[in-house]
Amino acid sequence: MKKLPAKFTPIAFSFWMAVCMSVLMSGLITAVNTGLAQGFAGRWLHAWLIAFPVAFSVAVFSRPLVQKLVSLTVQAPGAAPSSSTAK
Repeated sequence: MKKLPAKFTPIAFSFWMAVCMSVLMSGLITAVNTGLAQGFAGRWLHAWLIAFPVAFSVAVFSRPLVQKLVSLTVQAPGAAPSSSTAK
């Protein structure tokens, strides 16, 4: 199988994250709101078709903000502990 060039890593990551999250969340919310009765799969698919484009867009456009938040909360490998974490 041919792979995408490395420059597409952020888009591929956003795509797969959006698929995982939108499938799980749309299924769970559909089940909670309408139950697992007949027609569940159709309702879930309809909800997912709406949720996925939103999830993918949010994942792509929020990536810089999320990376900044992660860098503020996670120590980089090999970096000296900051004074607020060294005790």
